[in-house]
Amino acid sequence: MDFATLKSKLADYLGADTNRLSDSVRGDLINQAVRELCRIGEFRFNLVNTNFPTVVGGQAYLLASFSRPLQLWYIDATSSSAEDGGRVPLDQISREEYVERYPDATDSANYGPPRHYYVAGITGSGNDHSVKLGPVPDSVITIFADYYSTPADMVNPTDENGISRSGWEAVLYRALVLATTYLMEDARVPLFEELATKHRRLLTVEQARAATDGFRPISREPG
Repeated sequence: MDFATLKSKLADYLGADTNRLSDSVRGDLINQAVRELCRIGEFRFNLVNTNFPTVVGGQAYLLASFSRPLQLWYIDATSSSAEDGGRVPLDQISREEYVERYPDATDSANYGPPRHYYVAGITGSGNDHSVKLGPVPDSVITIFADYYSTPADMVNPTDENGISRSGWEAVLYRALVLATTYLMEDARVPLFEELATKHRRLLTVEQARAATDGFRPISREPG
């Protein structure tokens, strides 16, 4: 469902015209609901699969619209085996541990195959984050990264994202709850909260089933 339709539905449910609930406020509520859902749930809608080449001596690398990491790894062709294909996972560590392990990370004498990383923080004016590798790469390799992102705000009437298309009910009902912050009092708020929770759970179950045989969530024990 696109941005304009979601905003229209939000107003219709509340019986609010643009004087009571302006178009810009409706947009803020929809975008806030999307961000909340993506930050709470690890949904496929905001999962990013990407890769980037390292640079010899390059310590920091950018991950766009980053929220939280899932896994980083690379392929070491020199130690390839039938079992793992040479896959080398990178372990996430804290900044304190990184500094302790690599106190002089930019010294070329300490370069080597990466084994760890830490999320260094926001880069630029958006929500892009940099990760720092340790040891700093001594060769050009391709790092593969799976991480959860924070979708960019919808702005144009036809804008959509994964969760607004496949999980619009959760977005709408959460936005209806958030509308109370703009003095949109409604006796149905407890119902809206219940429906928002219900549809978020349905998204969670749907995603869990997608990772299994389709009949039970992945976290449920068989039998």
